[in-house]
Amino acid sequence: MLLRLAEAGLYRPLWSTTILAEAERTLIHLHPEIPSATLHHRLSAMGQFFPDATVTGWDDLVNSLTLPDPDDRHVLAAAIVGGADAIVTANRWRPRTGSRCVALRFEVWPCPHPITE
Repeated sequence: MLLRLAEAGLYRPLWSTTILAEAERTLIHLHPEIPSATLHHRLSAMGQFFPDATVTGWDDLVNSLTLPDPDDRHVLAAAIVGGADAIVTANRWRPRTGSRCVALRFEVWPCPHPITE
């Protein structure tokens, strides 16, 4: 759905190659029934269809950021450098009830923008 909205020009998607690689690993893990080559092709097509979506130059910012999950700092760094207004993410979590069910929780984070003089 989000890619359809971007295709319609309603927003500009942003990602880094690290974000796409993480997405590919996660999708392979969550959906082993889908051939990894199919997932790789889909993510490559995203990059070709939205050539200005790939953010670069965020690496040096990562270590200056503090988040509850340090593994998420690369996402925030890319968002800041790319000038994103928000981060939309789907995180897996397990209910504390001991259930084997894995739910997806969609979150939208407002992005801080660096102060420019």
